[in-house]
This record gives sequence, C-alpha cells and structure tokens, in this order.
Amino acid sequence: MRHCHSDVEDAAASQTLQSGTKSFPFMRASLSGAVFLMLAASAAAADLAVTIEKVASAGGNVRVGLFGSAKAFPGKPDRREAVAAVPGAVTVVFRDMQPGNYAVSAFHDVNDNNKLDTGFLGRPPEPLGFSRDARVGMGPPAFADAAFAVDSAAAKLAVRLRP
Repeated sequence: MRHCHSDVEDAAASQTLQSGTKSFPFMRASLSGAVFLMLAASAAAADLAVTIEKVASAGGNVRVGLFGSAKAFPGKPDRREAVAAVPGAVTVVFRDMQPGNYAVSAFHDVNDNNKLDTGFLGRPPEPLGFSRDARVGMGPPAFADAAFAVDSAAAKLAVRLRP
C-alpha cells in the first residue's frame, strides 16, 4: 500500500528541514565562539612563581597568601600555598593567574599551627614578608605598597622574610 503525502505535509517537512538546517550553522557558530572564548581566557592566564627568601631554618611550613584586592589584604587571601620550610629559599607557584593587580604575604609558620602568631603589641614573632618588600610598621602595609601587576606572561616575584 502506498502512502500519499499532501502538499501541506510536504511543506511542513520542508520547513522543518530548512529551519533545522538554518539553526545548525547558528549553533555551530555559538559553540565555536564559546570554545574560542575559553581558549582565549586560558591563554591570558599566567603562572606566578613566588620565591620566599631568607628562610632561617627547617621545620614548619612557609605559608603564602595571594590577594587580588585591598579589601581582602592582608587578612583573607584569595589563594593560598604552603611548602615545607628549608633554610635559604623556597618557591611556590600560583597557576592560571588572570591579569590584574595582586599582593603577596608570606610567613614562616615555625610551630606549624597554620596561623601567624602575634606577640607583644600584636607584633608577629614569626618571620614575615610582603611583595615589593613592603614594610611592616605599627601594622601591616597597605595593599598599594605591596601591589604588583600580572599580565598574560609568566611572572616571578621574590619576597624577603624579616624577623
């Protein structure tokens, strides 16, 4: 038995094929654009190697905080790294950094209690340092004093611990 198609059915089928064909290039273009944006974003990301200098002794960990704004600095880092302390220098790497302004704080957590201890008048007894060698006065330095720029290229930074 032969099935007969009406002109209306043929027109509807043709419209479905055409709209399917028309939407496919749009979906392909959207997908290509999304992939391009993801690749561009990852291509713009850089690694930041932070070398902590003047580590006086082994024992405990050197803890490093990365801050992306003055609002968080120096209390709540956006990212953290820790590495076992060895005399001399240690290096941590923050991967996939987006371009922007950042500050780094580091301290030698000698007793390995996961926090910066404070002594008399709030001064920390553990060695401490900041990016751009920003100095500690009666309190921590300002974000602007420790801030540095990261662009799309890999970057290196040195932070010197002070007793």
